[in-house]
Amino acid sequence: MVRALRIGGLVVVTVTVTVALAYFLGSKVGGYIGKQRAESQYLEKRAAQTEAVLALARGLEIGTVIPNHMFVNLDGDSISLHSLLSEKTVLSIVASGCAGCDHLLKTIAGAAPDSTEHGCFVFISETGYQDMVEIPETYGLYSPVVYDEESEYVLQFFETLVYPTVIIVDRTGRIENLLIGSLTEGEIKEVIAANKGA
Repeated sequence: MVRALRIGGLVVVTVTVTVALAYFLGSKVGGYIGKQRAESQYLEKRAAQTEAVLALARGLEIGTVIPNHMFVNLDGDSISLHSLLSEKTVLSIVASGCAGCDHLLKTIAGAAPDSTEHGCFVFISETGYQDMVEIPETYGLYSPVVYDEESEYVLQFFETLVYPTVIIVDRTGRIENLLIGSLTEGEIKEVIAANKGA
């Protein structure tokens, strides 16, 4: 309630601040709810995409152990997949010019600004050496980045390949989760926490 003019301009200031604060809080809450709704819709869409693609999979399913395939790293050295695994590892199969891959890489970079946390994310390129080089240069991600010279690794599992394909495995290479699309910031932080707690 505003009382006479005894408090002068202070009333106006108080009302203005109250309205501004209410607007600020309302926009923050509304923004949070909107973000949660958008993420929920994205997760539903991702689940449907994953189900459709995995229906074509030859032998890739949760609980199976991924083969210890040999890849080539940025230095041109051969390296086995299993040697790159940590307590929980995200294997991301990416390609140049893929909007979903770009979103995934940016999300990981944002959720894991500390380069010491990058080791549990392994990026697999099916399309060429140039894609590998772009990951540390463009996104600042100093994770293991490897190239499948013969493009055999994923094709032995899938009739159709969709980018990005994300495979989450434990230290033994056992598949814990399979996703077609990007990870959320929360999912990325869960992987980081699992490795810190190991």
